[in-house]
Amino acid sequence: MATGALPFRGESSGVIFNAILERQPVPAVRLNPDLPPKLEDIINRALEKDRDLRYQHTSDIRAELKRLKRDTDSGRISSTRSQVVQELTAEPATRPVAVAQPSSGIARMRNIALAVCGTLLAAALAAYHFWPRSNTPSGPAKITQISQWNKPIVVSQLILCNGALCRG
Repeated sequence: MATGALPFRGESSGVIFNAILERQPVPAVRLNPDLPPKLEDIINRALEKDRDLRYQHTSDIRAELKRLKRDTDSGRISSTRSQVVQELTAEPATRPVAVAQPSSGIARMRNIALAVCGTLLAAALAAYHFWPRSNTPSGPAKITQISQWNKPIVVSQLILCNGALCRG
């Protein structure tokens, strides 16, 4: 945001990763001479290779940027780019976030694919619901005896005696 350029460039992600790990970034003042030197110090500390020398918490960076904004607004540090500092110190909820938008061709293809899937799902549900089903049994019913007791049970004559069935 402050320089309008990426700190590391390369033809492939491997080249960029190597540059991040091995090379120093182009100084921010070189890319944008209007930047205050203190902002360049903050950027350099954020891009520091040694993790112990980098900012340990985002609150540390925020405090430094607020201090820089205060000094710039009070006139202690002259800069024509105070808007850059204001953007950097904006509240996270109010800061504009760049969201990658899919290209119109990809978005259109996605919408077409969703419409086709929805149509196929609706057709499958309709076919399941309205497809004629056979309600008639496939053959005559067959009764199978599952017990070997040949005497009929007369319910009216059975009486419960002390938890056991008794003949009454």
